[in-house]
Amino acid sequence: MVSRRVALTAVLAALLLLAGCTAPTPPPDVANGGEIEGEEAPAGDDSTTSADRDDADTESHRDLDLDEDAVWDEVATMMDSDAQQPDLFVDEMPAGADQAFEPQQSEFQDALNATESSPSGSGTSGLAMPGSVYVFPDGPDEEVEQVLVHEYAHAIQFADGMFASWLRSAPGTTDEELLQTSLIEGGAVYVADEYTEENFPEFPAQSEQMAASYEAAPAGDRLLLAPYHYGAEYVHAEIDSADELPEVYRSHPVTTAEMLDPDGHPPATDLDVDVETSNSDWSVQRTDRKGELYTRIVLDTELSHDEATDAAAGWSDDELVAFEDVDGQEAFVWTTHWESEDNADAFAAAFDSKLDSRTDDWADRTVVERVDDRTVSVLIGPDEFRSAVDTTATNGTIDIDLGSTTAAPALTTPAQSTPTSATGADATVSS
Repeated sequence: MVSRRVALTAVLAALLLLAGCTAPTPPPDVANGGEIEGEEAPAGDDSTTSADRDDADTESHRDLDLDEDAVWDEVATMMDSDAQQPDLFVDEMPAGADQAFEPQQSEFQDALNATESSPSGSGTSGLAMPGSVYVFPDGPDEEVEQVLVHEYAHAIQFADGMFASWLRSAPGTTDEELLQTSLIEGGAVYVADEYTEENFPEFPAQSEQMAASYEAAPAGDRLLLAPYHYGAEYVHAEIDSADELPEVYRSHPVTTAEMLDPDGHPPATDLDVDVETSNSDWSVQRTDRKGELYTRIVLDTELSHDEATDAAAGWSDDELVAFEDVDGQEAFVWTTHWESEDNADAFAAAFDSKLDSRTDDWADRTVVERVDDRTVSVLIGPDEFRSAVDTTATNGTIDIDLGSTTAAPALTTPAQSTPTSATGADATVSS
């Protein structure tokens, strides 16, 4: 169920977007002492690999203790779909799907102290891809049935083309990925909730389980769990029955900020960031928009949930620029833009508070700078990088100039500067 931020071919991207109902940590106990979905397939011998599972004998392909045909028929009826029932595989992993169960990490997340992850726990998990559903049962019967329903919902989402346009290319930014995954997974959680209410209402709804798991998880896992939790909240607020799910994808938010508060956030402001590195040892490696949901989660590592939520509210846009020098050192400038000066104040104060409570090496290489009344930059990197960065706001454009971090040869004319433009979420880098 958890999609990973990795470079994928279109086919594998589709598979991971439809990844099943999983969670990387064992959540608080639920009804009758049961556990909700676990990140990994049921634990076995440590030496067992995906190849071993692929080559397993027919004993590993067993039936679930339920009528999967009846479950499919009910889900298809709920969703008003005539899609063909997918093949069901139990305790088997599709070739190439291992990445769906790998924890998400990045150097920037590490720099924000947001990579902590709990050991994987037990619990039922699942995976869906076009034409096939995979379930790894390891929990109460109701939980197994919920996960199967969730995966069948994904199969119908795909077969009915609810988000077909999204599968043609990978998301362009972190914010776009979190939004798309939230709407996809939130839709499947909604269907599982409706099914649960009809068939075993005494058992916790999948959305309740996702909320409990999200609240209990460290930041690294919250980045994976957030789409299920916040996506389900959004879908529950938008529709009243599973047959209305296509409406979620016909008219939807364009940022996670809009998803979190549909009535309070206009589209992002398309922040304009220009980067100058021609006289520097540093070069631009990539740009990204992180978004309000990501900002909330990474603030939550040191702050309370309410403090992080308040500090991320009022997000208008952001632009992350990642740099690398000739020696392979990494550095970052994360420029954030806010709806008001008060919102910018709140973020700057929250990030400073976050830094004050950290003792890791990255914290000593991080500073917060105010660019203008509504713009705050976070500079992360070695001393020579931070001292070279000059960030200014000019006529609505944020200019990041690294100046020169190397001594210029005597009696030579500096090369004409060639700005690198990073504009909005779809920035391209030129040099």
